[in-house]
Amino acid sequence: MAVINDSNGVIAWAIIDQVDNNVRDHYNVSSLTDNGSGKQRINLSSAASNNSYAILGTATSASAGENYNNRGQLITCYYDAATSTSSQAPFGTEYASNNGQGDVSHISIVLIGET
Repeated sequence: MAVINDSNGVIAWAIIDQVDNNVRDHYNVSSLTDNGSGKQRINLSSAASNNSYAILGTATSASAGENYNNRGQLITCYYDAATSTSSQAPFGTEYASNNGQGDVSHISIVLIGET
């Protein structure tokens, strides 16, 4: 059973546009680092207690006239080719239908762990 209390909870969250490397809204995020197509790193304003945290997220890409028809075809996933630390969390997005990486316009991401 997961419990949110004084020692664990939401470390950070952000609404991100990967296409223009922009944080639209956030909690405890100082900036983004672009690591290539579909790969970014969230840099935290205040470091977490350690680098053992969960990364949860959703992603979708909107294109002209599509009205977000691409929902559900993009998945946010942990980008394990970079090392996570208590102050930065790498992640990637993958287009499920062709197993390709790519920047998407709407990402909601949350880091949960020891605060």
